[in-house]
Amino acid sequence: MNQRRRSARGVSLVEALVALAVMAFGMLGLIGVQSTLRLNGDTAKQRSEAVRIAQSRLDDLRAFSVLPVTAGASAYADIVSAGPVSIEGTNATFQRTDTVTESTDPGARSRTLTVEVSWTDRAGDNQVVNLSSVIAGVVPELAGSLGLPME
Repeated sequence: MNQRRRSARGVSLVEALVALAVMAFGMLGLIGVQSTLRLNGDTAKQRSEAVRIAQSRLDDLRAFSVLPVTAGASAYADIVSAGPVSIEGTNATFQRTDTVTESTDPGARSRTLTVEVSWTDRAGDNQVVNLSSVIAGVVPELAGSLGLPME
């Protein structure tokens, strides 16, 4: 019986070390998952803020009240391409660029507006969000007539 005790000595120590090693690898994996989730959450927040910036710009340009340039009024004629504008966000600096193209159809008075918002995330990767819309050159008072069926 004494012989059996000697051969069993240290087995519980080895078992404890193996359990500690398994637990340590599990903790390292958990830390990796947590940091990945944090980075992805941060990128998602930046992306939603970029979409908000682009949508806000589209809404501002759609809110014209007159067609020709008029002092003190937002005009359809004022909707033009604009170079990069820097916008400070909550956890990133965004660059907004507006690109306006006239319709090639001679019968349609409209402009296609593309708002691009770009930024660099915490990982150093460049991110971009693009929103596009068509803005009709119709007197705002008659804008409701666009939804009427043509006969």
